[in-house]
Amino acid sequence: MFIAICLATLGPLAASQVQETPAGPAPRDRSGASRVCIRPFNYDDTDPWEYTRRRGELEAGRQASGRAWNRSPIVAPTDRDSPATNDTARSAAVRLEILGHSVRGVPIVMQVFGRSGPVTFVFGGIHGNEGNSAVVARRFGEHLESHPDLTRDGRVAVIAAMNPDGLARDSRTNVCGVDLNRNLPARNWQPSKAGATFGGDRSASEPETQSLIRAVDLLQPVAIVAIHSITRGRQCNNFDGPAEELARRMADKNGYPVRKSIGYPTPGSFGSWAGLDRQIPTITLELPHDQDGESAWSDNRDALLEFVRAGDDS
Repeated sequence: MFIAICLATLGPLAASQVQETPAGPAPRDRSGASRVCIRPFNYDDTDPWEYTRRRGELEAGRQASGRAWNRSPIVAPTDRDSPATNDTARSAAVRLEILGHSVRGVPIVMQVFGRSGPVTFVFGGIHGNEGNSAVVARRFGEHLESHPDLTRDGRVAVIAAMNPDGLARDSRTNVCGVDLNRNLPARNWQPSKAGATFGGDRSASEPETQSLIRAVDLLQPVAIVAIHSITRGRQCNNFDGPAEELARRMADKNGYPVRKSIGYPTPGSFGSWAGLDRQIPTITLELPHDQDGESAWSDNRDALLEFVRAGDDS
């Protein structure tokens, strides 16, 4: 059995119903290999770190490392995992959406905080070798969960692990070798050769990309932050579309430079698709790649909270 949600019955931001449904045929990757359908992030419900360890990235006894993104939000947090320790705080998470599944069958889980007002959207971990981005996104969700007053005037959606298979393997791409941040159906998407920035055989070919598109279509957000990481010294608040003012407000809090361009072409990127094509104010928050997730969260907490305030003002 695995947790699934029927999106077909949902209107925009309607209350969702999470239900268990029988597992269908085991997912197959492009090599044709059959894989066991995974419960949210693991096989063993009593061990929320087991999925990552099966992928060889953690050893027993190292559960407290930077792979903190690996706890499914469907599992009630413990005091060790989350600062949320009472029912009032946890009630801030008014909805959980399973938007789809990765190639290996891992659910792509989105938390939505708040009950009314404009929606802002934050996600991390689209590049699996940028684990601190997923940690920051998860810590942001935990902070919202423990401070429900922050979503009194608006809603915030968070996806911590956009590329769970890649995160478990410390791989930039998904398991099919596709860079998900070059796979969006942006006007500038173009065919490319296999490699670290391979954008797929066609745009939106990957199930993870399709889940991200579905999130934006469901949420209709007023602003978006995509969390990444980059070589130290190049960290920045990179903006696409009508987001320069938002980038400057965040820069006042994290001290990162404001940049219109990351310095190299990014065909098929999320910023191109959401920011330039759709004109949704979009920030690519680039963390220092070598910074641990907890330090990155500490440095960017106020910037992300300023992002939420800016969304509430829109």
